[in-house]
Amino acid sequence: MPTNQQLTQDNDIKKFKKKFFKKYGVHLYIHSAGHPNYKIALEVLEECTLMALKLDNPKYKWMENLKYKLRERPYLVYTQAMAYLGHIAGHSKSSIGHYMNKNHATIINSVKQVENALFTKEPMLNEALSNILKEIENHVGIIPEDIKSKLNSQSNVDPIWDKARRFIAKHN
Repeated sequence: MPTNQQLTQDNDIKKFKKKFFKKYGVHLYIHSAGHPNYKIALEVLEECTLMALKLDNPKYKWMENLKYKLRERPYLVYTQAMAYLGHIAGHSKSSIGHYMNKNHATIINSVKQVENALFTKEPMLNEALSNILKEIENHVGIIPEDIKSKLNSQSNVDPIWDKARRFIAKHN
């Protein structure tokens, strides 16, 4: 059960993000490591997956989200990869399905498909996962606490994505 302080913090962060976007046109991703359910939000995973899909397949530039009912292979690979990354990030299959307008059985199938594709080193899926992880790395890094004392101020990647990258590399 979230405390009043956590709810107030979440509301303040939402207000700040909206105000910042209105003023500068830039999306912010703020994650509080002290939050009891610390995991990358499905909205962030969707946005990173969508950006990677659009870079890899320019014909999907018109898409605003990944909730469409398309059966084209490139689109399916990216949505399955997002479902897989959401699952290894700690989201339940039901919550991923609800977010993506799919049922949990579809998400279970997506996770199995990605695991099988990783095992067989399927190139299209490996490329999709790699592209998504690059986008996550670019947009969801963790900023060091004392940035002034560091010579290299680039963000560090969440350990979950390091684990995912090692898993992919192991199966390549």
